[in-house]
Amino acid sequence: MDNSYHPDAMLCNKSRSPSQYQDVNNISYLEKEALKQLPEASSWPNFFVTGEYDHMELIEYIDGLFIDVPSILDYWITARLNTAFKGHASIWYTEKKEIHGRRNWPWWNSQIIQNGAHCSIVAGNYLDSHFPNWEKRLLQTKAKNIKSESGKMTSLGTIIKEIIIPHRKGNVRLNPQFVVLNDAQIQGFLLGTDYQRMYGMDLYNSKKRHITIGTNKEKKFSLDIYQISTHDPLQELLNEFREVQFSTSLTSKQKLSLLKMLRNNRPAFSIGEEPLGKIKGHDIELYLYVERPYPPMYRRPPYPESLETRKEIEKHINKLLDMDVIRKIGNNEIGEITTPVLITWHAGKSRLCGDFRALNNYTKADRYPIPRIPHSLDKMAKAKYITKMDCMKGFHQNGVKPKSMKLLRIICHMGIYEYTRMPFGIKNAPAHFQRMMDTIF
Repeated sequence: MDNSYHPDAMLCNKSRSPSQYQDVNNISYLEKEALKQLPEASSWPNFFVTGEYDHMELIEYIDGLFIDVPSILDYWITARLNTAFKGHASIWYTEKKEIHGRRNWPWWNSQIIQNGAHCSIVAGNYLDSHFPNWEKRLLQTKAKNIKSESGKMTSLGTIIKEIIIPHRKGNVRLNPQFVVLNDAQIQGFLLGTDYQRMYGMDLYNSKKRHITIGTNKEKKFSLDIYQISTHDPLQELLNEFREVQFSTSLTSKQKLSLLKMLRNNRPAFSIGEEPLGKIKGHDIELYLYVERPYPPMYRRPPYPESLETRKEIEKHINKLLDMDVIRKIGNNEIGEITTPVLITWHAGKSRLCGDFRALNNYTKADRYPIPRIPHSLDKMAKAKYITKMDCMKGFHQNGVKPKSMKLLRIICHMGIYEYTRMPFGIKNAPAHFQRMMDTIF
């Protein structure tokens, strides 16, 4: 009995490769004919589904439509089905579609409960498609032959995959160990009688197929709504946070806990729409000892640049533009203050900074105290755990007051640019950043 789970649309019992979703012309003649026979959107019932598993009416309706053509493509059915969703059901459908879009998981995982199989098995090619790097989790065991109708198959080892059977009264989590077969043609995980006995699973082939686990006969799981699913929470989060690097000493449980914390606090980290965070309420403002017209030493031309230096400047300027740290000055804006930029090198890496020495000489100092290293060490003397937080381009996460932006203009062969975030190298940057840290933390 094949029971697939997919929150977007529980329609088909087969796992499909992404290539089958690309063109409707790729489907068979029978499937095309079945699509033509679909009722028009105006004749579809209005499904007011309020929960992920409260959709028996929807499932029964779909089963009645496609019982003669069970292999029809999931994607096209889902597209037509979306027109039938109303109210909460439409919101539910959209949320599930967006979730799976982020996971890059457009196909379905299927789980087969097989009463005749003495062990639980999965095909290696199926793992290749759905669980990259599964070989790293392969448990080596003594090779054994498994007989099938087509002959003998050799095992590569075993792999443990968590299976969740959702239920509104409490989900049930199973952790079966599947034998990985190199040459099997199984599209899904086959749960054999070994783990059915272990977990005390009973199958009831009544008009509505149900499964019970353990001695709680009141807690039935309806199999015809496709609620059996494989789920690896750690791998799912690793795919979502590919850029995260872990210490080799962390266990899988510790990695999972850390990744959950990152997901729960996603707004605190950079995202595509805002690549660099901005701390609210802590924009820096500069006060000078001089007023307009500013002395000529403020209006400086760019420094001479070698070809290598030019390339590095262009790279850094473009990166700062992408991060919204600087903006280019327009033709109608007067550049009364222009600070040339420098490229410094450390450990083979370049860094761009403005030569703000002239500006710093006429900037009123911010006398906020900076912590001394000995005092900080005294505070940590009795600490059991010591942690640190490294802000990405920390100074740039502070904004600049509009009146002060014109003072922070840099010049190079590419033109004149204005800092919209606090730059490195200005006189009061360390004091301002320390005040912000003390205020927030």
